[in-house]
Amino acid sequence: MEHSYRYRAYPTEGVADELEHQVNIHRQLYNHVRWDYTNSPVDAKPSEFDQNNKLPEWKQKWPVFAETYSKAAQATVARFHRNLSNLRKQKENGHTVGRLKRQAPTDYRSVTYNQSGFDLDEKRGQDGFAYVRFSKVGWVKIRYSRPIPAGSSIKELSFAR
Repeated sequence: MEHSYRYRAYPTEGVADELEHQVNIHRQLYNHVRWDYTNSPVDAKPSEFDQNNKLPEWKQKWPVFAETYSKAAQATVARFHRNLSNLRKQKENGHTVGRLKRQAPTDYRSVTYNQSGFDLDEKRGQDGFAYVRFSKVGWVKIRYSRPIPAGSSIKELSFAR
């Protein structure tokens, strides 16, 4: 059974700035994925797999994309294609849909790390607190109000503004 826990974070000022920077980079990446998809020929639209394979090339061409953790960047590409799939399903159900729009800085609010790129340290903090390390960001103190059940593993972690 899957459980979703939410914990309040208390990042230091430097880490908070880096978290904001990461959200901004992922927003730019999302917009670039959208641009690449929109400007592709109708009969040759890139799949999520194709765009994930373009990430190394984009990281060389635009070094700002290299500042992101690779699995988080792939999750951003997957986010775009999931949104696209949801639009397609709504259209099939008879709804009038538009298209995916460019994400403004106020619209893009979270980044997801799946499978790897994060580490939970329950023993480092005081009572009721723990620390989470995000790759390419740093350690973030969280209020550890509910411990993770024994024998379970964390599969995905997101941070939001």
